[in-house]
Amino acid sequence: MGRARTLAQVYRRFGEVDAAETSPLYARVAVSLSESDEALRAIEAAPARKRHPTVILAALDDLALAGRAPALADPGQRDRTLRRAVSGHCRGGAPGWARMR
Repeated sequence: MGRARTLAQVYRRFGEVDAAETSPLYARVAVSLSESDEALRAIEAAPARKRHPTVILAALDDLALAGRAPALADPGQRDRTLRRAVSGHCRGGAPGWARMR
């Protein structure tokens, strides 16, 4: 594979290394995204320069805070609905994601 890493590897590394100590929530979300083919396909639909975990996670925060993805704002529901929010809400219907295109 050489130096190139897959998108899943980028998100897993971000979650396990980069965000692990500074943002446990972002760490969990990034690892969860790395394990979801559906979420990774949705992220791949964004322009390459907008696929970085911090950009995607900020868009998800924006969706949750704007009330466009209420399950993301509820810790009790977050794990169950994260993958669906990324692939469904974010794919085109939500302002936070649309600004990235």
